[in-house]
Amino acid sequence: MRRVEPRLVAVWVAVRDPVPVTLRVWTGQQVAATASGAVTSGNAPVATSTAVTPRRFGQRLHVAVVTVELTAPTPPLTPGQLYSYDVDVGGSGLRGLDLLRNQTSGTPRGLALGYVENRLPSFVAPPATLDQLRLAHASCRKPNGPGFDALAWLDDRIENTFSSADRPQQLFLTGDQIYGDDVAACLLPMLNALAAELLGAPERLRTGPNAGDTVDATL
Repeated sequence: MRRVEPRLVAVWVAVRDPVPVTLRVWTGQQVAATASGAVTSGNAPVATSTAVTPRRFGQRLHVAVVTVELTAPTPPLTPGQLYSYDVDVGGSGLRGLDLLRNQTSGTPRGLALGYVENRLPSFVAPPATLDQLRLAHASCRKPNGPGFDALAWLDDRIENTFSSADRPQQLFLTGDQIYGDDVAACLLPMLNALAAELLGAPERLRTGPNAGDTVDATL
C-alpha cells in the first residue's frame, strides 16, 4: 500500500514479468474465495484500476504504481472505514500468488498478508476527527543496527488492532536513507546475487582510474 486519500488509493508493486497489474478495493473485511480475485461475500469492489504495462528497470524487475481514483458520482472513502484490497498480477490475485497463507516451511517463509489465511490485506481510511487519528512514524532503517526492529513491532500492532479504532491508519517514513552503504557482511552476497538475477547481469564496480579497473560485485 503506497497512499490513501479520500478519493485515491495507490499500491506500489514490483513484478518479474511485464504483465498487467490490477488493484481492486472492497468495503469491510473480505475473504478471497478464488485465485482469480472473487470474495466470499460476493460483493463487487467499490473501485478497480489496472496498470497495463509496468515500467522496466531490469531483465526481471518491472515496477507499477496502480492508482484507483474514486471520481463522482462514486462517493469518497468513508472516514475511519476498513477497506480490503486485492492485487491481481497477470490474472492471479493474492490468493493465486500464494500470499494469503502461512508459509512456515521452505524458502521464503512468511505469514498471510491479511494476518488470517485467505483474508485479504486491508487499510483504514483516515478518520473524520483528529482525536481518532492514529499515525505511525519511523526514520531510517538499518537492518544490522542495534535494538529491536520497529517495523516488526508495528506489524504486531496492526495485527492486534486489526478491526479496532486504535489501528494505525497511515505510516510516515521520514528518514533520508536505507543504509545501502552500510550493509551487514552476511547480507551482501545474498543482495548481490538477487540484484544480478533481477537486473540480468552482475554489477561492475570501478576500482581504479582506467576503464578496465572493475570488479564483479557478486564476488
